[in-house]
Amino acid sequence: MKIWPFLVSRNREIDYGTVVIPDFIQCSENKTVLDFFTSGEASGKSTVYLRQLDCHELGSLSLFYRISYASCTDIGYKNTDLLQDCFHRPIQIVRGGVAREQLTRQSICERLLKRTESMLGKAFEKFWFDSSVAGRISAGFEWSSSLGAEDLSSGLYGRAVDIIELGRASC
Repeated sequence: MKIWPFLVSRNREIDYGTVVIPDFIQCSENKTVLDFFTSGEASGKSTVYLRQLDCHELGSLSLFYRISYASCTDIGYKNTDLLQDCFHRPIQIVRGGVAREQLTRQSICERLLKRTESMLGKAFEKFWFDSSVAGRISAGFEWSSSLGAEDLSSGLYGRAVDIIELGRASC
């Protein structure tokens, strides 16, 4: 299966929107689908949200994502102070992936989450300092959820991940 990383957040100048967008969504009429369907509470790495979407133009999609508060470490500084908007509210970062097929809670593992987040690199840091980089396009990567010896020995696959399944939505 193929997974496309995405990132939704805001910076000091631009309100919440998709910072890193999958290529197939960028080419569609539904460019804001990730902005609208990535809701939840910021909980760092402890919670993963899973949402199924049925989109007229894009077909059946599965979104999985984590929501955290942005801190100075996300923009390259050593302190962990939270980044805030002009009203002194903490800024959230939504990091996740999209699959063009149905994912189940059993198919979401820490290894997949780490791989997806690593593909996002320093996208938020670049966006924080330069609003013009919003809308960076992500290409997908191939993913197999089958267990290999490396997965079992690393301990990443079996690590407990709290998954909240959100209702199916249409767009």
